[in-house]
Amino acid sequence: MDTKDPTINKILETQLKEIYQKKYIKSEIQTIMQYPFRENQYIVTYNLELKDSYPIVRAKIVVDTETEELKLYDPGLL
Repeated sequence: MDTKDPTINKILETQLKEIYQKKYIKSEIQTIMQYPFRENQYIVTYNLELKDSYPIVRAKIVVDTETEELKLYDPGLL
């Protein structure tokens, strides 16, 4: 799937800004993969830069495009 998908990018950025507030600098999506057997959920691998913190590289999270929420990624559920 295209890493420039505007819907997923918008949801991820909006939710990360809400979580980290003033510490958020930027996020960059590396990969997007549809969650198996779930239509509106995608596993997103991303890099995250926060103020006064080391960069977080290749973090994974589940983006739900129906509810526009982030969900914890659990590799055991695949």
